[in-house]
Amino acid sequence: MPIKLLIADDSDVMRGAIRRVLQESLDVDLVGEATNLTQTARLASELKPDVIVIDLHMSDSDERTLAEVLRASLGCPIIAMSLYDDEETKKMADSFKAVRFLDKTKVISRTAADHTKVQSHERNRLARINNRRLAW
Repeated sequence: MPIKLLIADDSDVMRGAIRRVLQESLDVDLVGEATNLTQTARLASELKPDVIVIDLHMSDSDERTLAEVLRASLGCPIIAMSLYDDEETKKMADSFKAVRFLDKTKVISRTAADHTKVQSHERNRLARINNRRLAW
């Protein structure tokens, strides 16, 4: 049975990278994407995901909105992520009661590496096709 996932990040690029990484490596059903914490709280309440992946540094990150997200998540596991790996960020992850902390740079690196492999594979495939055409 797939894991129902809600991704919350204000960056389209990061949401896409997270989506690709998780859908390629896990049995995931992406039930929603949010661009801020207010939207995350609403979607968590409506969609009842199994896991929420949250960027800790979105535009509306404050204690009131954080409390809304925690109430709406109804105890489902939260995976916190950030580009920052300092004490303040780790405290923020603790305040979300995060079960895991992800360094965004590692997600980006993995996505970039996968993208490079795909590009390399495509170049090789096209080269083989062109070589066959030249042989005719």
